[in-house]
This record gives sequence, structure tokens and C-alpha cells, in this order.
Amino acid sequence: EYFTPDYAKLLKLPEPDDAKLQAYYDQNKGSFVTPELRALNVLMLSREAIKGRIEVSEDDVKTAYEADKEKYNVPERRRITQIAFPDKAAAEKAYAELAKAKDFKEAATKLGFKESDYDLGTFAKRDMIDSKIADAAFGLKKDELSKPVDGQFSIVLLRVTEIAPGKLRTLADVRTEIIDGLKNARAAEEIRTLHDKVDDSRGAGKLLKEIAAEYKIPFIEVKATDRAGKTPDGKPAIEGPEAPRIAQAGFAATPGVETEHIELADGGYAWFDLVSTTPSKQKPFDEVKAEVATLVKEQERRREITALASK
Repeated sequence: EYFTPDYAKLLKLPEPDDAKLQAYYDQNKGSFVTPELRALNVLMLSREAIKGRIEVSEDDVKTAYEADKEKYNVPERRRITQIAFPDKAAAEKAYAELAKAKDFKEAATKLGFKESDYDLGTFAKRDMIDSKIADAAFGLKKDELSKPVDGQFSIVLLRVTEIAPGKLRTLADVRTEIIDGLKNARAAEEIRTLHDKVDDSRGAGKLLKEIAAEYKIPFIEVKATDRAGKTPDGKPAIEGPEAPRIAQAGFAATPGVETEHIELADGGYAWFDLVSTTPSKQKPFDEVKAEVATLVKEQERRREITALASK
């Protein structure tokens, strides 16, 4: 049994006066500062950006499909039961018992085998290590028990309890998959080529904005970012998951010193220049008074709830 008090009705907290707010602010000044901000120029050579400008012809798609048609097939999968024995005599004896049993699981239990020991799981034939066992298992009908099979490591009895048929996928089925694969492969090549060109241009003293225009690579002017990759209003300084990493690199940089490229998670690269730094500063009380009031009221509310719970 339990009950939950309605704290909104039970607790009537007075509005904190200015003196209390000022005291809280003075005691917690470290919580009311603007973070250090940095402005960056970023050249973003991401895989997605490069993939977006790669064209794949219908002939390319057909050629890729015909070259590796088997790769796109969905193989038949089977749920396989396998019971291992130390020798053929033991396997033959168990086969005689299990082959005539109406309830396989019950009969196996009587012979001392637990389901967790003999249920291998679901496999495609190509995923199985022992080719003899794979051939035997994929030659069985559903719920048929094999005769003893001499595998690589032991003699086994096999049984298939579920069969998921395979499927030959047509070009229409896998067209999108093939296009994406071709674009990925070509994007990787283009990224390597552009990486070298950007580095050469940097070495020649060109600005990132000039390099971006020359090679049609996205260029981003980050007016202000904190260490977490957020703008002062809490939005991502750079769209995508790489903003924090680039921001952290920006905060590790020294003004006037050329920076190294950043390897992106998708296989691309980013280059940046540190443009300027805005130091952190204390926010005045009047600017954060409403925020302070919210924090003070929440603190008082928690204190009153704790006191009520204790009673």
C-alpha cells in the first residue's frame, strides 16, 4: 500500500524576497557565468556531402548486380537442434530412442539432455563451421531426426525445428542498396583525393573559404560555440554529430597557429581555423534574477518536501 501527497496543495511557499535572491546569487556566482566562446571557420569534408554529388548510372547498377548477384540473395535459415555424443554406439542408442518418441523434448530430457544444451539457434548454411553437419542439417525435413553424423569434433544427432525459406532478390529489390554501396565506394576515393588537395592548398597559404569555393566543399562560419559545440542560445553550432568534437579541437587550438585536420566518424575530414575567443564573464544579478528565483523556490520546495516526509 502507498500514498503520494499532493505537494502542490500541501506546500504554500512564499515568494522569496530580493535579499534571499541576492544571497543565493552571491553564494553561487560560479553558476551564473557566460561560457568562453570561440569563433571558427570550418571546412567540412563529410562522406554524406560527397555522396550527395555523386551520380550513379543505371548501367553501373546493372553491372554491379550481375557481377555479384549471389551476394544479394537472402539465404534459407534453419533452427537447428544438435546433440553430441562421445562415440557412435552412444549416438546409435540415442537415435533408436528419439526416432520413435512422440515428444522429442520429453524423450531428450529422459536421456539427460537439456534444451539449452542442444538448441543451437538459427543459422544460414554458410554460417556453419562444420560443412558435414551443415550439409546434413540442410538436407533434413522439418522435425526430422538425422542418423548419427560424424562431424569434425564429435558425433551428433541433428533435428530442424524451423525453416525460413531463402529468397532470390531481384535488381529492383536491391537497386537502392547497390546505389548506396557504389556511392560509398566512390565517395571514399574522392575524399582521399580532396584531402590531399586541401592539405596542399593549406600549405600554399590559401584560406579555408577559398579552398571551399575551389573544390566545392561545404564551408561553415561558426560565429560562437562553447566547448560542447553549442551556440549561446543552446543550438548546435554545426549540424550533425561532429559539432562537439570540432568545438573541443577549437578550444585546444592556439590563436595564430595552423591546426591539424580532424578525422570524422564517417570517414571524412574537417579543417578549421580559430578566428577569435570571447572569454567567459560573470552575469550580473539583474540579468539572472528570474533564474535565481526559480532555483531558490525549487530549493525551498525540496526542503519542505523532505521535512514533510520526515514527519
